[in-house]
Amino acid sequence: MNKKTLTIGFISAVTLLSTSSVFAAEVQEGMTDLQAEFLAGTVTPPEATDPSDTSNPGTGNDAASLALMRIPKLFHFKSTAVATGTAAIPLGDTSPTYYTEVEDVRGTHAGWNLTAKISNKLTSGSQGELPGASISMPGVSMNSVRGTVSNPTVTPTPNEAILLSNDSTPDLIVDAKDGQGAGAWQALIPADQLQLKVADLAKVKVGDDYAGKITWTLTAGPNQTPY
Repeated sequence: MNKKTLTIGFISAVTLLSTSSVFAAEVQEGMTDLQAEFLAGTVTPPEATDPSDTSNPGTGNDAASLALMRIPKLFHFKSTAVATGTAAIPLGDTSPTYYTEVEDVRGTHAGWNLTAKISNKLTSGSQGELPGASISMPGVSMNSVRGTVSNPTVTPTPNEAILLSNDSTPDLIVDAKDGQGAGAWQALIPADQLQLKVADLAKVKVGDDYAGKITWTLTAGPNQTPY
């Protein structure tokens, strides 16, 4: 009984090998071409009210392929008593998350840069210009949002020592070099580090509140000057 079983098994193995050889000789191949086309996209507007920071309004430029989507609405600095010497005045409320947001769906990977400047100097209706004023925004960091893949080789580079002076000269905030910045990116501004710097409090006049404006500018292409 055992001998018959072994013999049948041997014949079956030979038969399978022979059949396999026949199939291998009859293999045929064909090819199908693949094509895909990509066009420049349109930015996706964030929700009207962003739960992480309700002070960031949309800029209204929602039909572009490269757009400045969000900017801080207000930096309200803490009330400060007049004294002598320099002052570094923090925000009155450091709980919100302040950020700017840029979305790039051009598909060119050509980079972009974001700058800011004090476009309207800090002035008071009755007291005039606030002398020696500047705004310090250290520690800015980048965060990819809405599905953008965060990768060190494509992440835009933030300026880590931002100081906006009353001379209205633009300062670089974020530089997305060639090959960087595709997708949606937030430049996070630490609220607990943002300060209004005053050169000499003794020159400040008490009266109306001082007010000014920061203008944010998004430009296609990487920054051309070092910082």
